[in-house]
Amino acid sequence: MRILEQRIVALRTSDGDSELIAALYLEKAQLKSDDLDDVEGALDAIESALAIAPTSSTALSALARFHLKRNDFKAYAAAVLRQADAMVGQPEQAAVLLEAAAVFRDQLSDGLQARVCFERAVKEHPSNAEALGALASLEAGGRPRRRGSRSVRAAARCLRDSAAKAAVLTNLARSCSRIPSC
Repeated sequence: MRILEQRIVALRTSDGDSELIAALYLEKAQLKSDDLDDVEGALDAIESALAIAPTSSTALSALARFHLKRNDFKAYAAAVLRQADAMVGQPEQAAVLLEAAAVFRDQLSDGLQARVCFERAVKEHPSNAEALGALASLEAGGRPRRRGSRSVRAAARCLRDSAAKAAVLTNLARSCSRIPSC
């Protein structure tokens, strides 16, 4: 641990590579968490890594895993959303938003925040079949809003994969069958 801390200090004082410094902080966090059972020290090390590299996917993933390991679902969901914010424009962002939505829906019983995440995934990735299917399933399982049904229907038109389009439209039909005005 001492050698790791010395390397971090040496790199920081010589304006070393920020990604390398962040990686060393993450290694320190893992050692503190796994070997020393120092939860606070591990979280401090992860936060230090994020202070140096705030959009580092590795550091953001480490933060999310840290909270998930401790069953702190509220903090986990916040960390996953932070990951999604750092991934704007990347196709993988949709899966991260769906993970956040699932945590809000299943672990935190926060349907409103889950819907926000599902809708954001569809808005930012309108041709992603998983995002469209998840939003359509949410609408089929609850009381959908008419505007949401229209957004799912419009986004489903963008799908090229007919199996994905069929799944989305099937869920949408289930949703609409419950609303006379749909």
